[in-house]
Amino acid sequence: MAETRESSSLHIVVFPWLAFGHITPFLELSVQLAKRGHAISFVSTPRNIARLRPIGPELAGRIRTVSLPLRSVEGLPEGAESTADIPPEKAELLEVAFDGLAPHFSSFLDDACSGEDGSHKKPDCVIVDYAHHWLPPIADQHKVPCALFFTFPASMITSFSSTKSPPYEAAMLAKSSEPNASGISGTGRHRETAQQCQVAIFRTCDAFEGPLCPVLTEIFRKPALPSGMLAPLDATLQVEDADKDDEESAALMRWLDCQPEGSALYVAFGSEAPLTRQHIREVTLGLELAGVPFLWALRKMSAELLPDGFEGPVSGRGLVHAGWVRQLRVLAHRAVGGFMTHAGLNSLVECLTFGHRMVLLPLFGDQGHNARTMEERRVGLQVPRNEDDGSFDKEDVATTVRRVMVDEEGELFARNAKELQQVLRDSTRQERYIDELAVNMKQLGQH
Repeated sequence: MAETRESSSLHIVVFPWLAFGHITPFLELSVQLAKRGHAISFVSTPRNIARLRPIGPELAGRIRTVSLPLRSVEGLPEGAESTADIPPEKAELLEVAFDGLAPHFSSFLDDACSGEDGSHKKPDCVIVDYAHHWLPPIADQHKVPCALFFTFPASMITSFSSTKSPPYEAAMLAKSSEPNASGISGTGRHRETAQQCQVAIFRTCDAFEGPLCPVLTEIFRKPALPSGMLAPLDATLQVEDADKDDEESAALMRWLDCQPEGSALYVAFGSEAPLTRQHIREVTLGLELAGVPFLWALRKMSAELLPDGFEGPVSGRGLVHAGWVRQLRVLAHRAVGGFMTHAGLNSLVECLTFGHRMVLLPLFGDQGHNARTMEERRVGLQVPRNEDDGSFDKEDVATTVRRVMVDEEGELFARNAKELQQVLRDSTRQERYIDELAVNMKQLGQH
């Protein structure tokens, strides 16, 4: 780390898409770069910045937040600033509002490059997300290079597996290629942003996905750099901070305290999962039928779709909680032995950081690919689905939960998960990726 802690540190602007599945790894990358002496300007909207996890005092002078005001858009709920605040069908309106940040970002970069903001030297680089197709031209006017950070697995791009995604997944992917209310498709945003950036950064490491970056460099015809897996290692040291629990969190912990070690299944589908009433019904009934202790953290707007009588304790064995939970704290609890997840990469990394087996129920995007990869690594099982429409029933849920959590084969999943845990917790190896990334970013800023 010595080379990147010299006085010639970088000023890196970091700007994720407005979803916590993206904000979380962007923030973890920022923290790791700041630890190496680099200055970070972390850009988002006011409400999202207010919801960031606390940054330790030792980094307070290196990471500053930059709030850009999100304009009102007809049909977008008042105060909605992330995908966690809206139903999935409103996501395109959030993209419309997001595109309105262009002039505000331009003003910020004007000030940052002229020194008028008084905080750091001129930015050496901007790390952007898939949605920022309008940003690279602004950065180019200021002679600041851009790097695109891919928050989904690198193997999605390099995989040549003969295994085809089921029709319901293919239909969802096809929809992402259609222009929406913002005037451009999600796929189009990603493609245009990638074409305009000088570097691609991938959340990957050789021990997890294999040495993919040389292949990615050929595919994109520009440097492809690994960041490592960005496991929340610092956060795992703070999971026992019970004094930080509010009353609801404390109640959840008390419930887990009453469960046998390794017996409970934690259930969560992220902040933007497109759960339907039927999904929620079958998962709830399936969990009850499985007879395994479970804690289900459900978005408040999704909780409205629960069958009557299912919020709170369920048959004395499970607990459905409507609202936010401290996920790392739950995953670290001795009672938790498995995680039922949508297979978003953040959730997979957090799950494996604690060595848990998985019940996999992918819902959109890269999640189907991720779930198949985890099945191939034998750390869990997918809930069987109708390949045409993606439907499943309570018996499918119950059988899969019991196979993972109760039956003998579940012990194999647990052992394999523990092996991957060692990969993610190998701090020497993971820090080497960040050191090398910082050196490459330094070279990028000098060109």
